[in-house]
Amino acid sequence: MSKMMYLITGDLPISRQLKILKRLMPLGIDYLQYRNKSADQKTAYNEALQYKVLCDLYGTRLIINDWVEVAKAVNASGIHLGEKDPSIEIARDILDHKVIIGKTAKTVEQAKYSESMGAHYIGVGAFYPSKTKKEALPMSMATLIKIRNEVKLPIFAIGGLTPDNITTEIINHVDGFAFSNAIWYADRPEEVFHGFKMI
Repeated sequence: MSKMMYLITGDLPISRQLKILKRLMPLGIDYLQYRNKSADQKTAYNEALQYKVLCDLYGTRLIINDWVEVAKAVNASGIHLGEKDPSIEIARDILDHKVIIGKTAKTVEQAKYSESMGAHYIGVGAFYPSKTKKEALPMSMATLIKIRNEVKLPIFAIGGLTPDNITTEIINHVDGFAFSNAIWYADRPEEVFHGFKMI
């Protein structure tokens, strides 16, 4: 069974990212997460709208990182909440009940709690050093396996993933791969994406 593809926006100029996305979207991106930690709310709204145009065209779910208000304003498919972001309860109060809520989970306890509160998927990692989240602590295979055994939610592996470093153990215990810089800084983004798809 093929894994779901979850691409997270990077720190390249948005014009450059949109050009790359126009080549990648037809290849089958399941989720695109808009993530820009340095943007103010107005900038985030304007950029998210541009990504949404492409997502709507190709049937990709647009997920907004952190910005619950932006997710609501652009009618995004979902929101992703990290450890320090608003709670699932707060997001659910603000957003339509149909909106997807993703949650970062670093431990079995966090994963189980996210599931009990109504999250639709969890992101687990980091499995390798990541330029996107330099402070992210590594996750052991033992923790991943425990999470897989304890929750029924879709699990996305995240953190420094490339088509060359995803191990059989990771493959066997997740439903999809979340990646960012492996695409944005590649000389041939399509080849890297095909590499993920072929796993």
